[in-house]
Amino acid sequence: GSSRSRSGSRDRRKKKKKDKDRSRSRKKDKEDGETSEEDRENGKDSTMNGGSDNEEREKREKEERMMASLRKREEEVKEQLSGHLRDREKEREQHQHSEAVNGFNALLTDLIRAPDYSWKEAKKMLKKDSRWEVLSLEKPERERLFDD
Repeated sequence: GSSRSRSGSRDRRKKKKKDKDRSRSRKKDKEDGETSEEDRENGKDSTMNGGSDNEEREKREKEERMMASLRKREEEVKEQLSGHLRDREKEREQHQHSEAVNGFNALLTDLIRAPDYSWKEAKKMLKKDSRWEVLSLEKPERERLFDD
């Protein structure tokens, strides 16, 4: 009893799927430029009413829409990419800056033993070290770090 009803609904699903597949293949045939028997019966045969210009125009419009869509997407991707590159560059600069600060602090720690040096005196000592040239810090920032 119950197994029979299940198989019956399965058969119905299969039939629906078959019908769906059939209608899909009909649509595909139409896209390939063929007209189905139904279309001819309903007077939709494009060769009878000179609809080939119409089809070409639709094809052109479709291509134009596709191209416009592609261009739009390319712009979006370009914007995203430039945003990512900007972020990465900013991150890289922050990283370099923190490395420079760490290097300067190491230089201070190594060379300036007594806390009573003035900035001018300390700078004379620091300039003698080869690491001084490598530092990519601005003068005011160096002084501020020294004062801290």
